[in-house]
Amino acid sequence: MTGVMGVIDLGSNSLRLLVARIDAGKIIPLRRELLETRLGQKLIPGGKLFPEAKKRTLEGLLNLLAIMRDEKVEKGAIIATSAVREACDGSDFLKEVSKVSLFPADLLTPREEAYFGFKGARRALQREGFEEDRFLVLDLGGRSSEVSWMEKDHFRYHSFTFGAVSLQEKFMENNRFTGESTGGLQDNLRKKMEEEMGESSLFREKDLVGLGGTITTLAALDLNLEHYRAECVHGHLLRKKEIAMWGKRLTETSLELLPFAPQRADIIPAGTIALLAFMEYLQKDILTVSEEGLLWGLLENL
Repeated sequence: MTGVMGVIDLGSNSLRLLVARIDAGKIIPLRRELLETRLGQKLIPGGKLFPEAKKRTLEGLLNLLAIMRDEKVEKGAIIATSAVREACDGSDFLKEVSKVSLFPADLLTPREEAYFGFKGARRALQREGFEEDRFLVLDLGGRSSEVSWMEKDHFRYHSFTFGAVSLQEKFMENNRFTGESTGGLQDNLRKKMEEEMGESSLFREKDLVGLGGTITTLAALDLNLEHYRAECVHGHLLRKKEIAMWGKRLTETSLELLPFAPQRADIIPAGTIALLAFMEYLQKDILTVSEEGLLWGLLENL
């Protein structure tokens, strides 16, 4: 049995904390927290992080660090992803983070983000009987999305520079898509996938596994949960026709459909369009939802 460990993810949309210990190779969660801070708000690639977004994120980080102290975390890490990668002042922001934390703060490359997400999902999937070379992991994030898989014992991935937050800011206003229709946006995203990744026939025999807030939120909606419950969401099967139905409802009705995630509600319709585009490109009608991804892979690596 190891001591208590903790990892914080400075994501483009949310701050996430996992505190756990590893016993006989099994990760035993002790505390999980999520704060919607939207670090990637209004970010133009190559531009500066929005001041209010930095302020919210640093305040949220202090709260999570206090939890880590309360839980007596002995070994920890803080990681940042696409918003910090894209911002010209991302390294300066990480220095601010390092000043308030006893744990190192590192910026993940797209490959590292894909790898640790895959690694975390793999642990859960193999526990449930999936074979490593038979699944394909899609991590749909706030400002980037990663597709990862194993090919002849070699890790492969592709990172796209779009996610639920960036698509919402670019194509939506007042919970409505502006200009381009949802069908047109979905087609354009699918074409972008084809241009960057080529033919999807390689993945025909692989099962699709989904990570990220859009996917877990859709699973909670599909399960009709009044309060978000990770243990129910994990392993849930989402079908493309059900995802399309929820996407339509979320753009036609009140955001009150998401009582358990009000601050995330505005980005779910755009994230849903991206998810449908991925499923169309990958020729998948169903995906398995995983609650275990990036944080779990990172924690195992400490």
